Amino acid sequence: MFMRKHFDQKGFTILEVMIALGILSTGVVFLINTSGNNIRLAHRAQELDLATNLARIQMGHIEESFLTEGFDVFETEDSGDFSSYGYEKFQWHVSFEKIEIPQFEDADDFGDTKNLNSDFSFIISEALGKAIRKVILTLSWHVGEQKEEMKIVSYFTNTASENIAALNILFFLDPS
Repeated sequence: MFMRKHFDQKGFTILEVMIALGILSTGVVFLINTSGNNIRLAHRAQELDLATNLARIQMGHIEESFLTEGFDVFETEDSGDFSSYGYEKFQWHVSFEKIEIPQFEDADDFGDTKNLNSDFSFIISEALGKAIRKVILTLSWHVGEQKEEMKIVSYFTNTASENIAALNILFFLDPS
C-alpha cells in the first residue's frame, strides 16, 4: 500500500498573497492620487485667497482715489501689478461703466405710476446715471501654462453730485 503523507496546511498560498498584494497596491495608488489632488486644490485655494486679498487692497485704493480726487477718477481705465507687495505674477486691470437707468413711460412698466410722466422719469434716470458707476476690477495670474482670472464688480455712487441734490429737492417738494 501506498503511504500517503498528510501535511497540515498553515499559511497562505501564492495565489492568495498575489491577490492581497494587488488589492493593497490599488489602494496605495488611490491614496497617492488623492493626496496629489488635495495638494493641488490646497495650492489653488491659497492663490484664490491671495487674489481676493489683493483685490480688496486694489478696491480700497480705488475707493480712496474716489474720495480724494472725486468722481472724475472713474473716467479712465487703469492697470498694473502687485510687485510693490512682492506678488509680481498678479496683474490688475480696472474699467468703469456708466449705468443706464431705464425710463418708465407706462404704468405697466413700474407698477402704479399714473402721476409719473416721461419728463420726470427722464430726470430721474439721467440724474442716477450720472451719479452711479460700475467698477470692474480684473485680477489675472498664470499657473503654469494656464491663465487664471478673477473679476470683481462694485458700484460707486456720488451722493455729493448736484444731480442727486436735485433729485432730493424733487422728492421732498411739498405738493400743497
